[in-house]
Amino acid sequence: MKKFLLLCCCVLLLSGCGIKANYTAVINKDKSMDISIIMAYDDEFIETMLSFESGSEEEIEYTDEQKWQFIEESLNEEEDLTNQGFTRNRYDEDGYKGYLYTSSIDNIDKVTGTSEKYDIFGSSENIEDSIMFTKEGNKYIANIEYKTNDEVESGDSYNLEIDFKYVVTLPNKPISHNATSVSQDGKTLTWDLSDNTTTSIEYEFSFENNMMLYIIIGGAVGICIIGAIVILITNMKKSKNNKNSSNLNNGKMEQSVESLKPAQPVQPVRPTQPTQPAQPAQPVRPAQPAQPAQPAQPAQPAQPAQPAQPAQPAQPAQSVEDLMNSMPKDN
Repeated sequence: MKKFLLLCCCVLLLSGCGIKANYTAVINKDKSMDISIIMAYDDEFIETMLSFESGSEEEIEYTDEQKWQFIEESLNEEEDLTNQGFTRNRYDEDGYKGYLYTSSIDNIDKVTGTSEKYDIFGSSENIEDSIMFTKEGNKYIANIEYKTNDEVESGDSYNLEIDFKYVVTLPNKPISHNATSVSQDGKTLTWDLSDNTTTSIEYEFSFENNMMLYIIIGGAVGICIIGAIVILITNMKKSKNNKNSSNLNNGKMEQSVESLKPAQPVQPVRPTQPTQPAQPAQPVRPAQPAQPAQPAQPAQPAQPAQPAQPAQPAQPAQSVEDLMNSMPKDN
């Protein structure tokens, strides 16, 4: 890996060329780990290096086979990560050509212990023999660093576009970290190592779900509150029952006291006056015999009706003159 970085910095007059070195680790909930490392050059960088090696000043169009041959030669057996437990595949994306190295660890505890820090781009040990983490209780602490080469100060010094990153995806949100950026869900941390100013990679995490822990704690607090309310209500009911029982006992005691008082003497009953003898009843006189009924008188025969008198003829009316003459005259 060191040779890879030095090779990139040998060409001091390059402009716009780029190299990529990305280290990615995914830590799963079952404690397994998936590790991948990308080491690649962009096409412009490869073509410039091939022209530099040939010594030709003319612009030459190189084939993909020639480019892959250059990549193969630039990463000799010493730099090949397949000797450290990785599987190698060609990487050809976004104008970059190189290799993708992958490896898996079935349990994170295999790379957990106490040792010198693991250099992500400089270690020569087998991946399963490296110590990437230390452990305190249930907490895992990163034991990782990025050692810069004294000959590699910054990509800006060589007009290089350098993409150096360390990316880790955790099973839960970290307890603490010093990452450059964090994903939206808070589980993926990214360190930008391109400027060579960041060398310390620090993060802590646990496989226990913090959210589940908060739910458990909240549930326990809720149960305690409900229990306290139930106890309070029960005590209030007991207090009320004791008060009622006390009042009942006081009532019984008062009745007992009343029953112990001497009874009032009974007043003697006055003798009753002798009753007067009843007067003998008067004898009932016998009823008088009823008088025999008188026989009814025979009805008188009806008188025959008198014949009607003939009407008198009306007197003729007197004239006005006759009336005047019949009136008495004044003397």
